[in-house]
Amino acid sequence: REETLAYKDNNTLYQKRNSIKSSKLSSFQQLMDFLPTLSLGYHYYTNSTKEQLDDFDNYDDSYTISLTASYSIFDIFEKRESYMRSRRDLRIQELDLSISEKELREILTNLESDMRTLRRSRDLYSEKLELAASNLEMAQEQFRLGMISILDLDKAKLDHQNAQLSYNNRYYELIRKQEEINQTLSLPVLGKW
Repeated sequence: REETLAYKDNNTLYQKRNSIKSSKLSSFQQLMDFLPTLSLGYHYYTNSTKEQLDDFDNYDDSYTISLTASYSIFDIFEKRESYMRSRRDLRIQELDLSISEKELREILTNLESDMRTLRRSRDLYSEKLELAASNLEMAQEQFRLGMISILDLDKAKLDHQNAQLSYNNRYYELIRKQEEINQTLSLPVLGKW
């Protein structure tokens, strides 16, 4: 791929963000523990017999609605300490996420620089390979005409093979670096997860 890298989250950052969301929810639940517990109740009672079901004036029933609040004052310090601990943990997680994002940006900047260098190197070795191929063609023609010895032809063949090997090495280094970028960004590596 020849495009420039854009910053993108990876799975580690997604995991840290989800952990922060979970910690925020836990912290909110602990904050709610400071409020009193409210209970709402409803009760219906009737004391009528079966014969009185059609006599609406003789029903003896009652309705009760109750609202109760309870608050424990004995564990307020424990609740406060637990809440403060969860807030500190949340702040540490947020700082860790911030540091991880910064580190990922730096890693991607370095990887992009490496990719540019490898592309330039690959292009230079591609030109060297083309030059070695044309030198080999010329050497073969000169050998056919008897202008050079077999040793000179073998030297031209060896130069061409070395240029091909150097180009292939740069090409595969470029692929390896791209796969390293894919792994850093939690993208498929070699087309697989």
